[in-house]
Amino acid sequence: MNRKSRKKESSFKNLTSKDMIIKLGILSSAIALFGISKLSFTPSQPKPKRQVYIAYELKTEKSVNFVTDLNDKFSRTNLESPMNVDILKDRQISNIYGVSSQGSLRDIEKDLQVIRSDDQALIQAINRVKGLIDEKQELHAFIVSEGTNDKLTIKQIQNIAQEIAQKKPKNFHLYLMGVNPDFKIEFSDAFHSIREIVHSCPNTQYEQCSAFIDKLEE
Repeated sequence: MNRKSRKKESSFKNLTSKDMIIKLGILSSAIALFGISKLSFTPSQPKPKRQVYIAYELKTEKSVNFVTDLNDKFSRTNLESPMNVDILKDRQISNIYGVSSQGSLRDIEKDLQVIRSDDQALIQAINRVKGLIDEKQELHAFIVSEGTNDKLTIKQIQNIAQEIAQKKPKNFHLYLMGVNPDFKIEFSDAFHSIREIVHSCPNTQYEQCSAFIDKLEE
């Protein structure tokens, strides 16, 4: 092979090497773009079929004991659903357990102590329930409170209940647990417009309230 031929062969080899580098670069870019595209179009996780909301009122030692027993029952129930737990505090609600919380419901027992709250906190809890209603998701809401017979508060609850009724929720259940027997009539009547989906039990009937929690496993 003469010098001219060797030069042509060398040039061909160099050209081929460059071409391979370019092609590899293009291939790498394509793979990267494909990966990004795949990530971009990965469908979002579907919403869970059911969520559980609990609001605890802790005004007295008696209510703390009642709530602690119920909380233990909830912690032993196989819910397999996102859960949020609020406590009524002063004039508002405060979240103590949520979807991103570590540990179990039993871990919040240290927070279950006598805490002052008034009817405005109860109103906030019921309002939060209203905001959680989603026609595509089943909702079980538990308001653990002695209730109230205050006329102004009862009127506010009636208004919220009517707003809920207008939503015509199909997969919504509201449980009023631990109601003071002295408030039972007035408090229950406040939810008259959604009475078909409201279940109540007094603070003297733990077993009845516990049975409501058992429904979550059905």
